[in-house]
Amino acid sequence: MSTEFSPGHSVTVAKVDCEPSKSQANACESRCCHTAERIFTMFALVILCGWVSALTFLLQANQKNDDATRALLSSLQEQQLRTEGELRDLRELLGSYITGDEGIIDDFITGTGPKSQQGSEQPKGDTNTWLWEGDGNHDTGETREKRDDAGGEMQSDGGATRPKGHKKDRDKKGKERKGRGKKGPPGPPGPPGPPGIAGLQGPPGQPGRDGLNGNDGNPGQPGPKGDMGEKGAPGEQGPKLLAAHFQGDSEVAVHTGTSGEIHYWDFAEWMKLPEYSEMRQQFSLNTDGNITVKEAGLYYIYSQVLYYDSSKFMGHAIYVNGTKYLSCTQTTVAPDAKYNSCYTGGVIALTSQSRIAVKIIYLDRIINMHPDSTFVGLVKLA
Repeated sequence: MSTEFSPGHSVTVAKVDCEPSKSQANACESRCCHTAERIFTMFALVILCGWVSALTFLLQANQKNDDATRALLSSLQEQQLRTEGELRDLRELLGSYITGDEGIIDDFITGTGPKSQQGSEQPKGDTNTWLWEGDGNHDTGETREKRDDAGGEMQSDGGATRPKGHKKDRDKKGKERKGRGKKGPPGPPGPPGPPGIAGLQGPPGQPGRDGLNGNDGNPGQPGPKGDMGEKGAPGEQGPKLLAAHFQGDSEVAVHTGTSGEIHYWDFAEWMKLPEYSEMRQQFSLNTDGNITVKEAGLYYIYSQVLYYDSSKFMGHAIYVNGTKYLSCTQTTVAPDAKYNSCYTGGVIALTSQSRIAVKIIYLDRIINMHPDSTFVGLVKLA
């Protein structure tokens, strides 16, 4: 295309494709990646330098603290040595005073004592002031020259002089002291000091002996019911039940006659079944109406008779081996009320082959031998 800038002149401009080629795009992306790597590397170096500087500062501070600690320990040791020397000199002075050697005390007062020999200098002016200021108990009063208090004159004691009215010559109330008195009794003990720092925990001791067992506690609450266990093995078979029942064997009334014996008996229907044949064999029914028991034991015997008689009295008895054991008696209400029954029963120990019989007590009575009305039986209890 052409563009006119002035009359009569023209410039031709070639059309340039503004879209970048694929190689230019790859080169630009590569330059961006290199620039990001440089920035990240510089940032990492700055952080590393910061950590190195902080570590160096901490090491220098720790070194300074160690130097200060060592200097403080050295100063404390020197102070301890000086204090020990002063205490040693004071012990020598007090020991000489107690033993009566006052020459050493004069040497300390005049400046010729151990301190002077070691090259220590006495204070200028009054050479004895340091002793009086340190301890007023050396004032014995033997050579003290008392003068007028108003003039502020000096007092002399053992070669030492100080102004009259010195604070060591007066008590707490301001009165002048008379001299050194006797040593008083020891004072009361002072209050306890603060507790010290707890020491390190010692090693654990050996285990002690086992203590006595305590009393049994109260029983706890019952627990829930457990599951049913497995079925156990069957136990031994107990003694079999042994029983017998004999009933009347006639549908009509029977006259007992003069003997009173009842002969019309028969086994109960259930004793005739096959499953009770073994039980039936333990009893025998004789033709005379007696019952024989083959197995000994404790038995319950019972009997009932239905009467059809107008007599005033009626009754029967159970005989065991010919001896009456149980009996029963009834009376008739009216001659026309003929029917009446009587029942008796009890427990007795029988031997093998015992004989049981039922007899009417009163002679010539009429009884009903129906199976459900007249019967006798026994059951083994043990």
